[in-house]
Amino acid sequence: MRILVTSVGSNPAIGVIKMLKNSEHFVFGVDSNYRHLCAGAGLVDGYFRLPLATDFESYKSKITRLIEEQSIQVVIPIHDLEAQVAAALKSESDTCFWLVNEPEVIDICNDKLKANLLCENLGIPVPDFGLVNSIKIEKPKYIVKPRNGVSSRGVYTISSEKELKKVSKEFMIQEFIDFDVEYTVDCYSTKEGVFYGGVCRERIETKDGMSTKSKTVLNDKLISYSSLILDYLKFVGPSNLQFFKKNDEYYFVEINPRFAGAGILTFRSGFNIPKLAMKDIGNEKMPKWSDLTIKYDYYMTRYWEEVFYEQ
Repeated sequence: MRILVTSVGSNPAIGVIKMLKNSEHFVFGVDSNYRHLCAGAGLVDGYFRLPLATDFESYKSKITRLIEEQSIQVVIPIHDLEAQVAAALKSESDTCFWLVNEPEVIDICNDKLKANLLCENLGIPVPDFGLVNSIKIEKPKYIVKPRNGVSSRGVYTISSEKELKKVSKEFMIQEFIDFDVEYTVDCYSTKEGVFYGGVCRERIETKDGMSTKSKTVLNDKLISYSSLILDYLKFVGPSNLQFFKKNDEYYFVEINPRFAGAGILTFRSGFNIPKLAMKDIGNEKMPKWSDLTIKYDYYMTRYWEEVFYEQ
């Protein structure tokens, strides 16, 4: 299969590429950087530079031409913004499979207020939340974040009405809970929108929102919560959902409609989502979830690795 992975300079993309490389698939990569400035470019079978997805018309023109010229069969959007753009392009292209959800599903996932409301309605615990002008400061600390923010960018804490007055009215405010443990659940839902399975990772150490030390854990409660959310959305493809635990209670944090930055731990543990996704898209028989052998208490730590190029 001829596969196009976007944002190949990013951690999530590199994890996906590693799991697809040296297989029967031919993997292309695109990024906004020149080849010699993109780490993932050295890992793919073919590399092309595209404009940023913020330049919609230019991005659309070049990626659709690339799909046609290289006979691409599957496109895997990696970055949050690219997922939104790909969702819009999906309805216009019938020459390949876009591993992305419908725009309305992407919107719910990326809008933290809508995602929290969804979980609240499904009976999944969430910390007290609302728009900035809807909550009075009555607890020791609150966290404020952009409704459509990426990772931990723009997220900070406040503890007084004076600080609250300086916060943008478009931000979401939420009770700050000093959690005991933080988790990410890597999931896959079939192209028919049915939950296939998920593996839970305990985030032992993070830097700039990215997990640098992690381990897989067996947690039926979080898998159940994730399945409930994804099946309600009729979600398609990879996702990662974040939760935290405080005093034996689990709370929903967010859902990302894409592969996770540290998802490679889940892939290596026995749930190879990129490979299974290609089977699903190619109409091959997928193994039953019960037939997979998942390694729990399986640890991952990270280190820098250099990639060299000559121009």
